[in-house]
Amino acid sequence: MNSVAKSCVWTVLALATAAGASEPVCENALPLRQAYFGDLHVHTGLSADAMLFGTRNRPDDAYRFARGEEIQLRQLNSGPASLPARIARPLDFTAVTDHAENIGTISLCTTPGSAAYDTEACRFVRAPLPLDDMAVFSEHLGRVFQTMYFSEEICGPDRKRCREAVQTPWKEIRESAERWNAPCEFTTFVAYEYSPTPDGSKLHHNVIFRGREVMESPISSRDVPS
Repeated sequence: MNSVAKSCVWTVLALATAAGASEPVCENALPLRQAYFGDLHVHTGLSADAMLFGTRNRPDDAYRFARGEEIQLRQLNSGPASLPARIARPLDFTAVTDHAENIGTISLCTTPGSAAYDTEACRFVRAPLPLDDMAVFSEHLGRVFQTMYFSEEICGPDRKRCREAVQTPWKEIRESAERWNAPCEFTTFVAYEYSPTPDGSKLHHNVIFRGREVMESPISSRDVPS
């Protein structure tokens, strides 16, 4: 087992131990514990990076896939509009860890009728990425992220509109985790990713909650940089 898998296993064991006596005792529980396998870093169309690369699946789709059900994946290039996908072996646990950064912006720009949906900035964010030239693609992607981070047209001068828009996707994340959690069969965790990117570096910090009592909003590195 590689170090990443070990980390995932021990993280879940620690969380399960900390949950206390209120958790159900499963028939297949072993005194010496056993290994479980899952995924603690899953993005859906609620995340800016996944959305920009064509992902439209939501948290329910992620959990459905983890349980071994078939889902449809959207195609960016030529070919069918979508392709069926099914995991080879269902997982034991999963956490949807969509980015706290821009989760409100993406919600505004992809929800018809929102206060910002018809703005030029949101139309730019929704525009297909150019995939035939890597240099053009990188420049476009950088402009998209700059637009999402700093656009007063989308968020307003005080970013209040984007901060308030966080509540809708955060509610979807929490409710989906609750809906798909099946004690003794499949474990879900309410979670999100906190990702400051100084000098373009990628620092993936996944915040995973033990239970269903969580904070009112995920903390974005755009609002709390350290």
